[in-house]
Amino acid sequence: MIETKPSFQNQALNVSLRRYQTFAPTILQAADDGQRICVHFSLGLTQIEVVTLAISVLGARLSSKNTRGNYVARRVFFSFHFDNDFWRTQQVRNMGALEGQSLCTPNAWEEVKRKGKASIEQWIADNMHGKSCVVVLVGSQTASRPWVQHEIVKAWNDKRGVVGIRVNKLLDRNSQTSVAGTNPFEGITFNSGKKLSDVVQLITPTGNDSKTVYASISNGIEKWIEDAIAIRGRN
Repeated sequence: MIETKPSFQNQALNVSLRRYQTFAPTILQAADDGQRICVHFSLGLTQIEVVTLAISVLGARLSSKNTRGNYVARRVFFSFHFDNDFWRTQQVRNMGALEGQSLCTPNAWEEVKRKGKASIEQWIADNMHGKSCVVVLVGSQTASRPWVQHEIVKAWNDKRGVVGIRVNKLLDRNSQTSVAGTNPFEGITFNSGKKLSDVVQLITPTGNDSKTVYASISNGIEKWIEDAIAIRGRN
């Protein structure tokens, strides 16, 4: 079942700013989507949109867009086809723009699977906890993987952002690319019959080789994640 109610709620917060007494706070806006707090300050004519400040009220990670158009790293969960795309997923995770879950080694993942369905579901729940977005890294067979489908549905129902990125043109451990697979959001529908693919984006990075595709993902992934979180907030 897919939950379609909007999840984004504005929430006013009282924040201690003693460490930043040099700032003259004229605007304090806090938007709590479960994982981020956007705090805006103004000093003279210069608006400071990001202050790396731990806000103990929520124990949340500060993440917002700053005046240069950059983003503080989001905490995300990577959903992917382990056998085919583990190597490609490592490349995306190591880009440095994101804080993703620790990826299981092949041996560790086999151990999780050996313990059965409940063990896999618990591993997913534990590693998805505290993440603001699920990034589905789409290879040739990702759409047919039952646990990827489970992760997508869980993410949406838990009111997290969801976005897909095609990674088939990144090289695997044997320096091979792959073919573009089916959109994994096509096979997931709301109770109304509307497809998730009508709402959630599947990004096809630009470039004809692994190097240029990697650069496209590195340059765009932060914005794609912010867009996904905003989309979930509206739906």
